[in-house]
Amino acid sequence: MSYEKKDVNVGKIVGYTLAAVVILTAIIIFLNEFFIFQVEGIKQERDSVVSTELRELRAAEEETLNSYKALNADKNKYQIPIDRAMKLLADEAYAKQ
Repeated sequence: MSYEKKDVNVGKIVGYTLAAVVILTAIIIFLNEFFIFQVEGIKQERDSVVSTELRELRAAEEETLNSYKALNADKNKYQIPIDRAMKLLADEAYAKQ
């Protein structure tokens, strides 16, 4: 019987191991980014769909906030647009100074 006269090439083993680790790390990072990209796309697609009920609610809110209306004309109660009301309050507060 004889023995091996040549030793294991440690440099090659370390090199192949490092290469495998780098490749696996790159694959993991790529798959993670791909997954995040896909999930964000699905979220954006889902969030971009606005229901008709929500659209109607927003239209009613806009109508309420941006229109003039007589709430009770006998008691001189009127609805005015929110922007106009804020300006009137600011002007009134400024005039009191």
